[in-house]
Amino acid sequence: HARALGHRLSVLSASVFAEPNPTVIKGVLHAQGRIPTASVRLPLVPAGQASVEAALRLL
Repeated sequence: HARALGHRLSVLSASVFAEPNPTVIKGVLHAQGRIPTASVRLPLVPAGQASVEAALRLL
């Protein structure tokens, strides 16, 4: 059971870190309504919509 859960979590982890940390995480939290904005400070730019949607699908 733990191995199967670990494999599922590794796929989610890979999608969350597809772009620089914490951009995808902030995008997901914003899409869920948990934070008011997905903005990040320079030199980072917000995560792409495709990356955020991929992470949301895996949740």
